[in-house]
Amino acid sequence: MTLTGLVLASMWWKKKISQGEMAEALWQICCDSAEDFCTKLRPQLEAEGFLSTTAEHHRFNLEAMQLHLWIITLVFGADGPILDLLHKTFINWDMTLQQGRASATVKQRFALYDQAFAQDEKLPFPRKLAEAALQCLLDRRNPIKSFTILSDVHYRLLSILQAVQKCRGRFNITTA
Repeated sequence: MTLTGLVLASMWWKKKISQGEMAEALWQICCDSAEDFCTKLRPQLEAEGFLSTTAEHHRFNLEAMQLHLWIITLVFGADGPILDLLHKTFINWDMTLQQGRASATVKQRFALYDQAFAQDEKLPFPRKLAEAALQCLLDRRNPIKSFTILSDVHYRLLSILQAVQKCRGRFNITTA
């Protein structure tokens, strides 16, 4: 069962959930999916010569959280109160564990990902979002040219996007 499936399974009996419950579930999905993304992609990147220092690993994990937060924000864009709660949770996490490093760059990342996502909609093989993600994840100015890595990142991002869309469609979210 997928991570998102586990979160949904824990609330399977509910048809209606509050905005707060949804924000909590989305935070858990964000954390779990970012961790899964890093765990599965890290060996491939290390084999290609990336992520050779502790600082690079730390940055990779931090950037993965921002990337997954962006995916959730993309899907839940019309649900402002839920996103407000989710973003407050992210800021608290960032201030507590990351000394505010992610909060300083999150708007810049979201703009970059929004632009890349829009470009991908026009391409026969969408790769701009994967390139932008890798640029941030690996702190590189030059795009990664490895088709295998780009394809893997694209597949993983598409998978989490679809899982979050499924989560969004599963519940009637109440304001109480």
